[in-house]
Amino acid sequence: MLINFQIIREVDVSRDVCLWNTWDHEHLYFVHKQFQFAKMLYEDSNVAFIQTRVKIPFLPIYLNSLHTMTSLKGGDVMVIDTLPFGVIVKLEMQYIELDPKKTRLINSYALDLPIFFYPIKSLIPKDRAL
Repeated sequence: MLINFQIIREVDVSRDVCLWNTWDHEHLYFVHKQFQFAKMLYEDSNVAFIQTRVKIPFLPIYLNSLHTMTSLKGGDVMVIDTLPFGVIVKLEMQYIELDPKKTRLINSYALDLPIFFYPIKSLIPKDRAL
């Protein structure tokens, strides 16, 4: 089952700061509380492979996952995550500089979920702006 949605928001920082934050892998477990840690498996100037431990919603259980990041043409970023229970997430992040200290972030998600997630399909976000 494939679910697509976008989250669009504007932030009062430069495009460079947004990109720095994206590639600052330690922020995964400081900002995104569902991650317990991030262990760098490989990184160069264009790609990173990170082992993460992700919390299962509503349960005190953490499982390993693989988080990959790739620099795209123009400096945008694509993330592909393999998550527990066969979930695969593809995220394309666009960073549009509105002025030197303001950036529009467009995150386009494609969630590939096993069919047993169908009963909770309505809980998954749809297109929205933040």
